[in-house]
Amino acid sequence: MATGAKGGYKTLLQRGDGGSPEAFTTVAEVNDISGPEITKMIEDATSMDSPDGYVEKISLGLRDAGSVTFQLNWLNESTTHNALLTDLDADVTRNFRIVPNGATRAITFAGHVEKISAAYPVKGKMVRDCSIAITGRPVKVSFP
Repeated sequence: MATGAKGGYKTLLQRGDGGSPEAFTTVAEVNDISGPEITKMIEDATSMDSPDGYVEKISLGLRDAGSVTFQLNWLNESTTHNALLTDLDADVTRNFRIVPNGATRAITFAGHVEKISAAYPVKGKMVRDCSIAITGRPVKVSFP
């Protein structure tokens, strides 16, 4: 059987405008995208009575979608890059979506821009490492 795997090239990171209906704009010159990374909150419940000297764990019933991280080829005058800086300064919750290459569904999530860091290498391009902290549950939605 042949693989159905696809490369990530041409995946889009998009920022919502908060309107109704909401319009999304593709963030310019995004490099690798990572996340969401969903983890379940687990608590150590080991006690003196735990059988056989093994650690016991319980699920707290909570999950954390983590963050979406990505790197930009920094374009100082880019409206989409500067919009991310504005979101960070404004402490706003914004809707975002990731549209994988060739997909019919996008991953949508609400989040806070939590980090934008700069690099100015002598031998290399100017970049920004960015992170969006997800609040709530990411969902897959049909993409027109």
